[in-house]
Amino acid sequence: MTLPEIEALIAKNTIDAMQEYFEFVSMLSSNDLTATEMSQLKDWQHDEKIFSIIHNGIRYYPKFQFLDNQPLPIIGEILKIFATDITRSNWHNLFWFASNNGWLHDGAAPMDMLHDVSVLQAAKYNIYDADAY
Repeated sequence: MTLPEIEALIAKNTIDAMQEYFEFVSMLSSNDLTATEMSQLKDWQHDEKIFSIIHNGIRYYPKFQFLDNQPLPIIGEILKIFATDITRSNWHNLFWFASNNGWLHDGAAPMDMLHDVSVLQAAKYNIYDADAY
C-alpha cells in the first residue's frame, strides 16, 4: 500500500468509528433545544463543565453528562485532566467515555461509572499512557 492509500483507509475507519459511537451514545441535539437551553449548554461548555461534538453540521451533547438537567461535576473534573493534552478533541473524549476501559471494574465504559471516583484515576491513566508514546 502507498502512503496516500493508507491515509485514505485511516480516514475512512475514523469516519466509520465516529458514526458507530454517535449511534451508540444518547445525545441531545442542538436542533431539538430551545434558545434558553442552548444558551445554558454553551455556558456550561465554555466553563468546561461539559463537552459537545459536531456531527454532520449539528452540535450534539452526550446525555451521560447530565443528571436532573445539571452537569455532573465529575465530567468537568475529567475534562480538566484531558485539557492537559492539547491534541485531544471532543471526539476523543466521546470515544474515551463510551469505550470499555481496563482501569475500571469489569472493563466498564467510563460513561457507565460516573458515580465512581475510579473514573478520575482512569482518566489520569489515559493521559499518562498517552504521554508514554
